[in-house]
Amino acid sequence: MIIPLPEKLSLNKFFGRMHWSARKRIVDEWDMVMMPFKRKLTPEKTPTGVTYDFFVTGKLLDVSNCFGMVKLLEDSMVRNGILEDDSPKYVREITVSVQAGNNEVDITFY
Repeated sequence: MIIPLPEKLSLNKFFGRMHWSARKRIVDEWDMVMMPFKRKLTPEKTPTGVTYDFFVTGKLLDVSNCFGMVKLLEDSMVRNGILEDDSPKYVREITVSVQAGNNEVDITFY
C-alpha cells in the first residue's frame, strides 16, 4: 500500500535537538496521514513481517536514517488499529529500503 509521507524525516533530525513539542506535532501529522488506510492496510497473520520501501525526493537518506520514519509509521499503525501492537508478538521483523521518488512509502506485510 503506497502512503504519502508528510515529509522526508531523518532519524538525526527527529532525535537531535528538536523540542518535544515539535516532535509531538510530527507524530500527530503522521497519524493523520495514516488514518485513511485503517481499513485498507491489514496484516494477514501475526506475527507479521513488514517491508517499508521509501521513495524520497532530493538527497537519499542513509537506510538507517529511515528508521525514525519506520517508528513513526509503526506507532501510527498501532494507534490507528492497523496493528494490535508493535511488540515481537505482532511484528517479527522489518525490512527497509530507500530510493529516489516522490516522498511516499510502500508498506507490505508478509
